[in-house]
Amino acid sequence: MYKIVKDILNEKEIFEVVDYCRSAKFNTKEDHIPLHDPLFSNENVNFDLITYGDLNKSIVNSFIKICNKVQEEAGILENAEYGPPILGKSYIARYNAGAQIRNGYDKGRPEDCYTAIFYWGDNFTGAQMTIDGSIIDLNVGDCIIIPEKEKYARSISMVENGALLMSQFWNTPAGTSPYTGLEYEKVNWGNPLYDKID
Repeated sequence: MYKIVKDILNEKEIFEVVDYCRSAKFNTKEDHIPLHDPLFSNENVNFDLITYGDLNKSIVNSFIKICNKVQEEAGILENAEYGPPILGKSYIARYNAGAQIRNGYDKGRPEDCYTAIFYWGDNFTGAQMTIDGSIIDLNVGDCIIIPEKEKYARSISMVENGALLMSQFWNTPAGTSPYTGLEYEKVNWGNPLYDKID
């Protein structure tokens, strides 16, 4: 079952991210760094991207709060110990007018994987999420935690105006990496950018 979690971040923390996105450089299909060539070569990718490595320490601290809450809630949903999402793979996606998601889920994720989607702003119209035919009412600052299974594939209708800003996180039972091909023991579960900064 999916779950909507509210109030992970306060208004100031959310505003900081939305304000940052107004002037930040997003990676796009037309203008991105070589690291993202595999992503943007996929014709189904219809969003722009800011990755963890571009975020300042204050924003990363907000991502840490989301990751910790996602870990807690997934553990409650499954009554099992879950690992956190990998902080170093956090990002902000921007879906501009005309973009949509149809039956989105990642069949390549491990068993018992959860995806969490966090909504940053409301400066858009359209983009209504549905899961299994049910309309999901998400507001700014809401985080929906969903089993990464076909039954819970999510669709987001076309963004009519403005831009939808959201982040997505994956986490799995402790001892299992949420990314195929990335061994659990080799994951940097800390904060690679800022752990050594006071």
